[in-house]
Amino acid sequence: MGLVLIDERISIRKANPMNTARIPLDLTKLSCGGEFLSNFIESYFEPAHLRDACTRKHLIANFLSAKRGGFESMHDLIGMTPKELWGPDAFQRRDQLNMDPIVASDEIKNVNRMANFEAQALFCRRPVSIHRSILDFNGIAHFQRVLKIPILSSYSNKVVALLTVLQDLTHHLHCSKIFHLYQKFYPIKKAIQKTLEHFKLEKYFCGQPTYHEMRVLLSMREDSRHKVVAKKLECADATVSSHIANLQSKLKSGAVHDVLSQLPSIPENEQDAYIWID
Repeated sequence: MGLVLIDERISIRKANPMNTARIPLDLTKLSCGGEFLSNFIESYFEPAHLRDACTRKHLIANFLSAKRGGFESMHDLIGMTPKELWGPDAFQRRDQLNMDPIVASDEIKNVNRMANFEAQALFCRRPVSIHRSILDFNGIAHFQRVLKIPILSSYSNKVVALLTVLQDLTHHLHCSKIFHLYQKFYPIKKAIQKTLEHFKLEKYFCGQPTYHEMRVLLSMREDSRHKVVAKKLECADATVSSHIANLQSKLKSGAVHDVLSQLPSIPENEQDAYIWID
């Protein structure tokens, strides 16, 4: 089959509405030629790729998928399987890219997780989605929704490929939740460092905040009143005041509120959208 799939007439099976309520585009009703699908993947604004259902080799991929794997071109992915990308044979490539061992380790685990998830999509013959937290090539954490869509051949009505579309939901998370994401991957000091990098705050500090100081700082983004922060973190007002004073002493210049202004805000109606992240 290989790249002949691009020239086939293909269709995407309609799914149960409960499984597709949060699909970014109404992909479940598409009936299109391979050329349309190829153009969709290559122009999609987040990582997307198409893999052969049997061999799991990449047939089509966009630049963002390639970049996430540390490649310079989307064409470098074509013909490769996930295990070839992140398995034992790829250690030399990871060394050449100076990839953080934690990033590489997470990707290896992710290969197995996704294999089980893809098997579910192929067995059900309908789109399925999950939420996951991952590290990108630079060690930056993301919270994503992963959508897997079985592609059927119009000639045989068999699943011939699997379309993967990613949707980054990180911007929906409160700052404290993002700090929590990094703690899932890194030791606490590295998690603090990476969180500061995530928000581009490292340039403001001459000394790294402690764990409790980071919690206070990020909690203040929602409401900077000491009593509110103390209640949220279940500590005394005086403790919050002490942490804020310590944060101030670690700044190169300016005040803590200047740092707070650099933290992103999220729409009010989105603040509780993903509070269930473990």
